[in-house]
Amino acid sequence: MKVTPPGVREPEFHLAMANLTHSHLLKCLASFTFSSKYHMIYEKADDDLEKFMKARNNPTDIPSFSAPDLARQLYGLAGALSLIHNQEMAVSGPNPNLLSIPQQPSSRTGYIHDIKPDNILVFIYDQNGKKQYWLRLSDFSCANVRDLVKSVSGQKRDSWRTDNKKSTPNYRAPEYLQDEKISRPYDLWSLGCVYLELLVWFMEGYEALVQFRSARLCQVKPGGIYDEGFCYIEESRNAKVQIREVVIQKLRDMSACCTGDLKDIADVLPRLLEIDSKKRVTAGELVEQLSHLDTGESPPFDYQQPNSLMVPSMSTAQVPAYESDSECSSFEMVKITGATQ
Repeated sequence: MKVTPPGVREPEFHLAMANLTHSHLLKCLASFTFSSKYHMIYEKADDDLEKFMKARNNPTDIPSFSAPDLARQLYGLAGALSLIHNQEMAVSGPNPNLLSIPQQPSSRTGYIHDIKPDNILVFIYDQNGKKQYWLRLSDFSCANVRDLVKSVSGQKRDSWRTDNKKSTPNYRAPEYLQDEKISRPYDLWSLGCVYLELLVWFMEGYEALVQFRSARLCQVKPGGIYDEGFCYIEESRNAKVQIREVVIQKLRDMSACCTGDLKDIADVLPRLLEIDSKKRVTAGELVEQLSHLDTGESPPFDYQQPNSLMVPSMSTAQVPAYESDSECSSFEMVKITGATQ
């Protein structure tokens, strides 16, 4: 269960995303408000991705976790992000346009703006003695969903842009440093950073990942703070945002040492880590480019198993509840089966 204080974005995001489901997107199973705090119930994860990598310095020793397995999980994360970015939820209801005047079709778009290893959950399932590892995007405290308006022809379609810049410095996109409004391309940059770090971990081990992060440590801009980000503002009269040299070298290293499905992941990284947000690959394009990795595999969980945990609704729970500060979701009872390690 996750409890959030009043005023955070995550509850609104979950409500807006209630009708969207993806196997690589963490789903809120039930929610309720109690004592002015919003409570969300999820399937219990085994780890977040950062802790998972840290505890396994030699990924090749992980049972039933091969390079193709990792590549499929990375493809799945791209699919989940594409679903958030491209919801295509048409506005329904009575049409007041009796004169048949062309209207601007509306759909919905979302963004996360805080993709990082700590916010990707790892679920480990044991199926017939074989372990299956599953990654899901989570933690939507910086996320939002907005209406997206496009022209009648559908040719002009702009991403929703925001001034909100609450996210983790190491995975922030170049547009943040350029004081530009940020939008969906921001998520693709962050996803590219995570992809690269995952490849470094898988191919070279966690110690190599720590060294890669340490090598990135430098000033974000002249006279500015230090961080382990992937880009910086160069020190010159016409200062521009540049990718850090150690990142460029690591991109070359991964492209050279990865083979098979992971080679396809490595080769798409330059399109994700593109300084110009308008030239950066979109989530939909990323899914299309990696679509050959899709095997149609799904996680082997079942919320209806008889030995699963029963969580009663607030209407039957033996706790004080007041109409003024307690409001249940539409769920009466939820059966939860967590991942098992």
